[in-house]
Amino acid sequence: EAAGGRPVLAAGGVATGRHIAAAMALGADGVWVGTAFLASVEAAPSPVLLEKLLAADATDTVVSRSVSGKPLRMLRSAWSDEWSAAGAPEPLKMPHQDILIGDLLGQVMRHEVAPLVHEGAGQGVVYLAGQQTVAEIMDGLVSEAEGVLAGLGTDSSQGGQT
Repeated sequence: EAAGGRPVLAAGGVATGRHIAAAMALGADGVWVGTAFLASVEAAPSPVLLEKLLAADATDTVVSRSVSGKPLRMLRSAWSDEWSAAGAPEPLKMPHQDILIGDLLGQVMRHEVAPLVHEGAGQGVVYLAGQQTVAEIMDGLVSEAEGVLAGLGTDSSQGGQT
């Protein structure tokens, strides 16, 4: 009702089929999934980043303005820790922070400087169980969501409506 007939997408913290089912049961027409795909074969994360993603739990993400000047939930790293330390300068506003440090962070990622390697990631990193293809991830998400929705008596093709 509040959306005035426009489609509603649920986003933020959607990392499993159960999360998708919950959003659909509450009336969402679809979901925006991000973190679930970071370790995919197609995303091709570097070996260092893949290791960090798969080892992370929900406490290994922080919100930081250290990359672009805008708040970003990301994997904790020495980079984010230093920017949040007592006495650290405030990050510049967007786009100035990226202009200041963009080339440096590009080299960090290119050369896999492990303590500084980071990636935008939500707390859903806790659900990353290994490297899969996007097709495998999608199959798992859809299968789990359909199973949960079937148990609720909800038709997933109707945007949460029965």
